[in-house]
Amino acid sequence: MSELEKRVCKGCCLGLSGLKAASLYSLKPEIGNVENTITELNSKLAKTGSKVKILHKNSKRTLIFAYNSERLEEHLKDEKNREFLERYGYGHNDNADSCLSTLSFKMESGIQEFPHEIGVFLGYPIEDVEGFINNRDNCMAVGLWKVYKDVDKKKEMFEKFDEYTKDFSKKIEETDRIEELFKEN
Repeated sequence: MSELEKRVCKGCCLGLSGLKAASLYSLKPEIGNVENTITELNSKLAKTGSKVKILHKNSKRTLIFAYNSERLEEHLKDEKNREFLERYGYGHNDNADSCLSTLSFKMESGIQEFPHEIGVFLGYPIEDVEGFINNRDNCMAVGLWKVYKDVDKKKEMFEKFDEYTKDFSKKIEETDRIEELFKEN
């Protein structure tokens, strides 16, 4: 496994494993052949239910979106998430791939500064996504995302995510078979 593959997997292990709906990882464009790395990773992850894609690319960065297909689909079908996404131009019956295409289009088109509804795709609780969009300066805590409600519960989640990331980072360094780490459960 290449160093770039390891780097992407470490940065995206929460999404690839399904612990979160997805992960987002930013790379500088000069880092290497990202397209080939994504193709190779998807080939290795094909039987795990996890995928990696380039969500957005410009001269400053390449945004890698990594997700477990089943977990993301489930998260986007949640009634509150679906209603929220509809208000931002996503179709009521759109599947995860269609929603990701819409998100990617919004990012590529530059119609808006940044589509903050991306938090829903990343598995952030809807109350925190809405809190950030509507009142971003008054968060109650910061971890993987800004928290606006249920601070203690979210801090516990952040600790769990941190432990999991450290554990998987170590395992990623010790293997050449990434597909073995992200087996479908």
